[in-house]
Amino acid sequence: QYTEALRRHPRSAETHNNLGNVFRDLGDPLAARAHYEQALALSPGLAEATKNLGTVMVDLGDYEDAIGAYRDAAELEPDSADTLINLGNAYKQQGWTAQARAAYERAARLEPDNWLHRLRISALCPVVFGSRDEMRRYRRAVEDSWAAARRNRLAADDALLTTRLIEPAFGLQFLDGNLRQLKEDYAGIFAD
Repeated sequence: QYTEALRRHPRSAETHNNLGNVFRDLGDPLAARAHYEQALALSPGLAEATKNLGTVMVDLGDYEDAIGAYRDAAELEPDSADTLINLGNAYKQQGWTAQARAAYERAARLEPDNWLHRLRISALCPVVFGSRDEMRRYRRAVEDSWAAARRNRLAADDALLTTRLIEPAFGLQFLDGNLRQLKEDYAGIFAD
């Protein structure tokens, strides 16, 4: 249907964007990227195509271009927490913890009642610490944050948890000491 629509209206940015979504769903990120890029060539301010381009660049493992697309999308739609989360996730994947934190904090300001943002921020872990003392302070802050979240039995919408995945940072496994209690506290947050 979209191909037929493009035959009739080849300059429809929205149709190119939608066809890109179909190709992404079919597992063809290169075709998806081509359609998102065509959509943006026709309508440079199309925020949805800009976000989608960022997502397909993540699929392709091109995090730098994904970050660029998500930053552009955040400028086009500054009130989109989802875009900021995607931007933060791309930064996190690159190990750019400070930038990820800034993006997550902007999302948290947009949705102050959403505790998942605070959890996402607490789950960030620097790739390298400046000292053992810095690592210990970080670990204590994470332990306190996760234990409090576990005790408070924070409730969340199941659908929100599936669309806004929050996993602890890869670097947590390199913290000094036994991590069992830390992992149990994190898992306990979601027990209910």
